[in-house]
Amino acid sequence: MKKNSYAYLRDNTLRILTMAETDQGMIVNEPLVFFLETTAFPQTIGIKALESLANFKIGIPHPPDSVAWKIRGQEVLKAMRLKAWKSFIKSAKVICISTEDERTCIKITPYSTRDSGFVGLGDKCRVCPGEPEALGRVILEAFDDCE
Repeated sequence: MKKNSYAYLRDNTLRILTMAETDQGMIVNEPLVFFLETTAFPQTIGIKALESLANFKIGIPHPPDSVAWKIRGQEVLKAMRLKAWKSFIKSAKVICISTEDERTCIKITPYSTRDSGFVGLGDKCRVCPGEPEALGRVILEAFDDCE
């Protein structure tokens, strides 16, 4: 089963955002965020990334209408301690943390910031084992590849 999380870096604060899959197959943000400073030990960052992946849920109810989507978006903004998504993405770096088996192989993909969001930089993808310290180091290094 494929799982993913996103890690955002802004102002030396790392936010690892947990994701979920709806009962209609769409990947959505969950209002579960782990906050760390970039000075945290790589092992601590890796542990939180693995914890975020472990919290990936499948089959959550798909939001039925625009009102439900708006509420969900507000919950995620609140969990991320943000007022607005648009201003946040202008100055944040983002990576995707994905795996089909977090014990053996985790893929880290840096993203490029665009006006409307982020675009994955697949050519700069890194792969590492699911060991916390190595994962934490690769996460921190991958932010250097963000554009």
